Amino acid sequence: MEKQSKYFVWGALSVLVPLLLYAFAPRPKTKVLSESIIESPSVSPKPLAQAETETTTLPPVISEAIPSGVEGPTASPSATLTPTPTKVPKPPRPTSAPSMEVNALIERFSAQYSVDPNVMRHLAICESGFNSSAINGAYVGLFQFGTVTWKNLRKEIGEDTNINLRFSAEESAQTAAYALALGERGIWPNCAP
Repeated sequence: MEKQSKYFVWGALSVLVPLLLYAFAPRPKTKVLSESIIESPSVSPKPLAQAETETTTLPPVISEAIPSGVEGPTASPSATLTPTPTKVPKPPRPTSAPSMEVNALIERFSAQYSVDPNVMRHLAICESGFNSSAINGAYVGLFQFGTVTWKNLRKEIGEDTNINLRFSAEESAQTAAYALALGERGIWPNCAP
């Protein structure tokens, strides 16, 4: 146990001594001129050939241990830096499909699934204002599908269940037409035709 304590003390000293030397090392003097700090040169510039041949001497390393019970010099912190929070931009929302394109998709899928296109238009206007990028809490897209409903209906028709596809006017119109063909008007309780 004594040997471990000895190694601990030497390890701590090997870290602390260089830190203390750095903390108390002399710094070049500065002059303040109109709110800008200009460092006074401490060494005159030398030609490159002369600078390469000279060697720099480091201050001596204190090899004596600080006796127990005696406190050594402590460095005081100069300034506390506070990190500035970085704003992370939100990803752009998908853009809504033009109403002519949405009408064409409604016509196409209402014919494919034999449902009334006017009912689909009514639901799209009531739920999202004909906006395929509309978000209302957990409900998204032209027909405001929730995650579970979307995944279940898409699985039934054999299409990709990715919930981000709710923003696609085409995918949303197809899924709504399929749901209406099944008689699932309860998906849209606030917009009953």
